[in-house]
Amino acid sequence: MIKSELDTFECGSGVDIEQRTSESKASRKRKSYSIKTKLEVVDYAKEYSKNAASRKFNISRSIVQSWVKQEKELQEYHDSSPGTSAKQRLQGAGRHLCFAELDKELANWLQEQQAKDIQISRKILKQQAEKIFVRQNNNNGIQFKASEGWLQKFMFRHNLCTRDLTLAPVNTTAAVPTHNTAKVQKPAEEYEQILFDFIKEQILYKENTVF
Repeated sequence: MIKSELDTFECGSGVDIEQRTSESKASRKRKSYSIKTKLEVVDYAKEYSKNAASRKFNISRSIVQSWVKQEKELQEYHDSSPGTSAKQRLQGAGRHLCFAELDKELANWLQEQQAKDIQISRKILKQQAEKIFVRQNNNNGIQFKASEGWLQKFMFRHNLCTRDLTLAPVNTTAAVPTHNTAKVQKPAEEYEQILFDFIKEQILYKENTVF
């Protein structure tokens, strides 16, 4: 009798766990919200608190906080698209590629520089990305910072490595390029001679030193 009741309890618990797991998976599904809804959440959070908005709209506090930070962009997007109640996203939101036009133009620019044997550092590439972004977006309020993380993803998408950025293709028949070069590196032979002279001076100094 005890065993039967125990089996029944275990069976029932298994069903409950399975149901809770299914509900948990369903609750984790990504939801999409309209710009209008996001602004309503922002207004509520500003009037009361982020925690209160999170509870009322059943949205995580981190999402509420991110929308509050994006209030200016959300409002501008809403004002520029009157009458749109469908689910909308800000440019660059979500997991899709952000700023695809920037990505494409920067890749083309880098190829052009490499074709000219111009050395491009990581810093220069990030600066160029920000310049392209400003020109493409024409001060529409959206901000972009070419961080190291962004650069790593850009290089991964285009199958680049650090060597591709810092070293220009070797051309043994062409003269040493002088454009965009702040300092010209000396030939290896000169460094060898400098090192040899230094060692020679040290040896002579020790021989002539009286202890």
